[in-house]
Amino acid sequence: MKRISQRGFTLVEIITVVAIILVLIAIAVPRLMQSRVFANEAATMANMKTIWKACQLYYTDKNNFPETLTDLNTTDPPYLEAELASGTKQNYRYSYSISSTGITLNAEPTGILKGRYFYLDEEGSIHANASQAAGPNDEVIN
Repeated sequence: MKRISQRGFTLVEIITVVAIILVLIAIAVPRLMQSRVFANEAATMANMKTIWKACQLYYTDKNNFPETLTDLNTTDPPYLEAELASGTKQNYRYSYSISSTGITLNAEPTGILKGRYFYLDEEGSIHANASQAAGPNDEVIN
């Protein structure tokens, strides 16, 4: 009788390969998500500076600060793009207020990937807090 040789992988080999792939995924996915959070935070800080500069330009042109963020998009030409003037962009919600000495801006993370909370003071400095709404007494990061 002639013996037929079978080609292929054994069950143990397949399980080993699957286990290695799962370990690599378990290492890579959290790092990928953390990178996404860092990218959103960096974009948010840049957006806050953009809003602050747009408010300063608006003040220079009109001698008062805009009442809302949407006012920065209703002029011709607009001071801000429509998405940012709407108050929500890249998993952050922006709240704007006018104080006696200028404007302040808060950025609150939304969605599944939570980052830090940010606060921009009248001088354009950004403060951060990891667990709750940031304010003027929090660490200055920029």
